[in-house]
Amino acid sequence: MAHCRIGVLCDAGAERTRETPKLDGLWEVALLEAFGKPGAVSQNQYWRIGDGQITVEQRAPNAAVRVRPPIAIAVDDTVAPKYLDYNRSGAIRPAIYEVDGDTLKILMNIQGRDRPRAMKSDKTTILYVIKRVKE
Repeated sequence: MAHCRIGVLCDAGAERTRETPKLDGLWEVALLEAFGKPGAVSQNQYWRIGDGQITVEQRAPNAAVRVRPPIAIAVDDTVAPKYLDYNRSGAIRPAIYEVDGDTLKILMNIQGRDRPRAMKSDKTTILYVIKRVKE
């Protein structure tokens, strides 16, 4: 099966990757490591992944859902580790990802330079561990 880098790097009619359906859906941020150290996780933060983008939703109890502008993503599951690139207003952040059941890990180079080579946080990266939400 041919692969396709989705989001901003793909034509509208292009084929989606095998991995893309595994990423689609609603996810809750469970863990954050920033620059090699545990970070504060914003409670009630959810990521909706689909259509080549991530939309961050803040869902506080008894309050309206706050939705941030979507972030375009591009995925390539034909390489190891698998690639996921964030593109917010032209600022591309190279990342890698892995899916294990209902857990998705994304490791992003916050400096926008070299792509991480292994799923290990360091002084230039942010690691997100997010859990699928059953809708």
